[in-house]
Amino acid sequence: MFGDVVNSEMKWNDAGKIADECRMDIPKHFPNSVLNQHIVMPNQIHGIIELKDVANVGIQHFEPLPNQQNEFQKNNSPFYWFN
Repeated sequence: MFGDVVNSEMKWNDAGKIADECRMDIPKHFPNSVLNQHIVMPNQIHGIIELKDVANVGIQHFEPLPNQQNEFQKNNSPFYWFN
């Protein structure tokens, strides 16, 4: 998909080059992002993207609604979905 390993070295094809270029463009679209380590492998891409100056992200003020349960919680059987 993205290239081949030749003599223990990754050789990108056109798709691999495009994938790497797109990854390098992430900070242009998301200025609070910082690119760290990454690797383009023959059939997948792995990378670490750090987000800076992100305020109030997450569920810190989340509380479940009272008396609301999904079907799995209502039924105590661990095999409920398989019956």
